Order: sequence, then C-alpha cells, then structure tokens
Amino acid sequence: MTYGALIWIRTTLAFAIGVGIDFILFAEAYPYGERSQHQSLAGTNVYLVAPLLALVCAFALNFKGQDSARESAAAGAWPRYLDSRGFLIPLAMVIGLTLSYTIMLIRDMINDSTTHNLLPFEYIIAWLTVGLPALAGSMLARAMSWAVNRVRVQ
Repeated sequence: MTYGALIWIRTTLAFAIGVGIDFILFAEAYPYGERSQHQSLAGTNVYLVAPLLALVCAFALNFKGQDSARESAAAGAWPRYLDSRGFLIPLAMVIGLTLSYTIMLIRDMINDSTTHNLLPFEYIIAWLTVGLPALAGSMLARAMSWAVNRVRVQ
C-alpha cells in the first residue's frame, strides 16, 4: 500500500472519529432541549471522555513504525506535509466535528431560532475539547515513533 493511500485512510478515519464524537458523545443527534439528558456515559460527563478518546485515537492513527521524516513532502502535496508534521489527523478530527456541528446547528436554528445564543463559544469549547487532546496524542505518537526508530537503529 502506498504512503498516499495510507494518508487517505487515516484521514478518513480521523474525520469519522470527529463526526462520531460530535454525534454520539456530544449528543448532537438529539434535539437541542434533550441533549443534557444524553450527555453522560455511565455517570461520567462526556467532556471528560471526549478528550481522552480524541487523544487515544490520534495517537493510534499517528503512531508509525517508520520514520515519517524520510517521506518527501513534495510542493503542492499539503496532506503529506501536514502528516509529516503531525497536524493532519487532529485537523481532520476538528473538521469532522465542525462540519457535523454546523449541520446540527442549522437544524436547531430552523426549529427554534432562540437556541445557541452563545454560538461562537460553543465552537471554541468543542474545538478545545477535541482539537488540543488530538494534537497532544499526535505529538506523543510522533515522539514515541522517533524513540522506537532511534532504539531500532542502535
């Protein structure tokens, strides 16, 4: 399998994880008034579970047994460049979360225009809750991949 195909598969999985976090954990699939009833998993708040899930998934999708610095980042191949720096998977998760949140926001605003009165802060909280842990997981995976490759060379 080529490196480009692996990037595409990992990015698609990260996008799906971002959408899944929004729909399942943040309960965006439910109407606006019912979300607070569905935002707990076995008594645990989803705002504690979502960062952990984002961190673990980003780590798993970014951990490689090979050195990603060897892969040449051609000019114009921005996914390959972002992947070599460890930013592609967190970005795909945040884009998936943002897209699904925007679709549900439009649905909620059509049903009741008085909902989402703190709109910009809702996006910021969602991005911080998922994006920062995903970035941390990605960087942790890069550091561990570097360490594994360093030990393997010696």
